[in-house]
Amino acid sequence: MIAQIQANMISEGVNATGETSDSLEHETTKYVDGFRFEIKGNEAFNWIEGGRGATKQSQGGVLYGNILDWVFAKGIDIGDESPEAVAAKITKTIHESGTLLHRLGETRDVYTSVFSDDAVENLVTTLEEKLAGDIEDVVFKHWSL
Repeated sequence: MIAQIQANMISEGVNATGETSDSLEHETTKYVDGFRFEIKGNEAFNWIEGGRGATKQSQGGVLYGNILDWVFAKGIDIGDESPEAVAAKITKTIHESGTLLHRLGETRDVYTSVFSDDAVENLVTTLEEKLAGDIEDVVFKHWSL
């Protein structure tokens, strides 16, 4: 699933630095009545599908640093403006108004399709088969002693 999300990030053009893609990890927790499967990533992963809304504070310049990295990774060149000036303007716009994706109310498919009903059903089936196999191994080992 992570590989599919990473592929979607590339196809959607939201993998400029690779940091968010590289930050993805999964965690599976088994409960008595089922499983919980969670995919986690860095903070940017939170906004990857719907964009980021306006912020109330500068957050210590974290966004600026990320935008500057993005400007360099994308090779954005706006005439006589330095990459730092471009990053500062983009950061200011995001702080004041959010990203364009957010302002337009649009989304892009990075992970939603990965968690379609069919995909989740296939994952549950795979986990159930794995669990059944593990139980079979334990029972076999117990009775073989």
